[in-house]
Amino acid sequence: MGPRGAYGSPRRHCRLAVLGFVLLVGCSPGTVPVEAPAPEADVARACSDLVDSLPDALEEGGRRAVEPDSPYAAAYGDPAIVLQCGVEAPAEFGPTSELVTINDVDWLPVERSGGVTFYAPGRVAWVRVDVPSAYTPGTFALTELSDVVIDLAPVPAESAASTSAAANSSAAVLAIPAAPPA
Repeated sequence: MGPRGAYGSPRRHCRLAVLGFVLLVGCSPGTVPVEAPAPEADVARACSDLVDSLPDALEEGGRRAVEPDSPYAAAYGDPAIVLQCGVEAPAEFGPTSELVTINDVDWLPVERSGGVTFYAPGRVAWVRVDVPSAYTPGTFALTELSDVVIDLAPVPAESAASTSAAANSSAAVLAIPAAPPA
């Protein structure tokens, strides 16, 4: 065999590698537009730590960049599941809200066109997760996220009683156990 070997010249290998990289980048989903939260200073660090500790993949979708770049938001997959920390409590939250508990974290599901938005009350920061209807049921995404959100400190009891319905015992809670290990 000649100096090129059985598979062609090294230059050809380089061109194929570059072409493969261009195709990969060209086919991957772009950044995900988000409304970047602007949490108060006391919760900004907790939110930044939360986002830093999120998994690299969720629902078989890799982590994606968000626009604007924010230490308080993360996105996964296509269509994107978007998590935001430090958001305002939704108008739908009140003393009679029905919550879903997943891995010891309470979530308020709010039906939206195109999916469900889940809010985690009762922590030092409100967490919002937008789950497109392509992920059915949306609670599967929350199973893994709950394992990280649980590390956000709960709101102190005296604050919760005066500022949030999270401490109100009349809120209905439906517990969903964690999915068994695969």
